[in-house]
Amino acid sequence: MNCIWEIVLKAKKNGYKLEELRFINSKSPSPYTESSFDFLNYDTVEDTELEVNPLYRFSNELGDIFLPDIVGYENIRELFLDVMMHYIAVWDLRSGTDKKGA
Repeated sequence: MNCIWEIVLKAKKNGYKLEELRFINSKSPSPYTESSFDFLNYDTVEDTELEVNPLYRFSNELGDIFLPDIVGYENIRELFLDVMMHYIAVWDLRSGTDKKGA
């Protein structure tokens, strides 16, 4: 699973609702994927807390907020990331984003 929309679809398949998911900033993000699973082709979502790399698609817009060396306002940044990723997930799913268009 590489993209936010793909994570949400897999989570729904495993019985989770979008509202139950919580997106958090990855402690060790990959510069090549939006998600941060231990295995690239992992097919199951087992936890509601999902590590993501917000800089994968939005480094220009969000770099000043989510770079690892930025300190302060951690709670607000965590909340902003979660809300933003939920919005992006819904946007991607409604717009028909897929692996070819991503």
